[in-house]
Amino acid sequence: MPKSTLLNPVTRIRQEIRRIRTAPPPLKVFVVALCTGLLAQAADPAKQLTLEIRDYLTMPDPGKRDVNSQSNSVYSRINFLRQEPGPDRGRYIINEQNGPLYILDKKTKQLTTYLDFNGRAGRKGMFHRLMFESGFATGLISFQFDPDYRRNGRFYTIHLEDPAVAESPLPDNRSFPGFDTRDTK
Repeated sequence: MPKSTLLNPVTRIRQEIRRIRTAPPPLKVFVVALCTGLLAQAADPAKQLTLEIRDYLTMPDPGKRDVNSQSNSVYSRINFLRQEPGPDRGRYIINEQNGPLYILDKKTKQLTTYLDFNGRAGRKGMFHRLMFESGFATGLISFQFDPDYRRNGRFYTIHLEDPAVAESPLPDNRSFPGFDTRDTK
């Protein structure tokens, strides 16, 4: 058993509070929720803390993979699910490492491909040099909303491209004509 599980709930709460001081914001939310649960458990040790895990959404089949690839899988390679900023907060944005950036309507659970970053080997995505076939940190790795996203609609991505591929490094929005790829700084 890990050492932290042998500690009483109050000691565990103190440890978590120390971690909060240096934790990034998403971890702070989780730690605060954990501490709240531990406080409830400390107040009444007879109560048990229960964590319920359920399926929320089934992602689309990513299609056949190259058998020589480490990512040879029948599963989508989801990396992040983030709530879109704003007062309505009615959508999640989900990135899949193979290239798609999805929008998920929270009420209907309707999934729509917003953009596809995978333009490799004749695909219709935006980046013709996207490296997605092998390894774990490849393809569309992450995205982050601009602090002023609700006004300017900007978001930033981390994606991996193969410089050895003889294609343009610039995004190609022919399949997404309404998507402005110009740098407007």
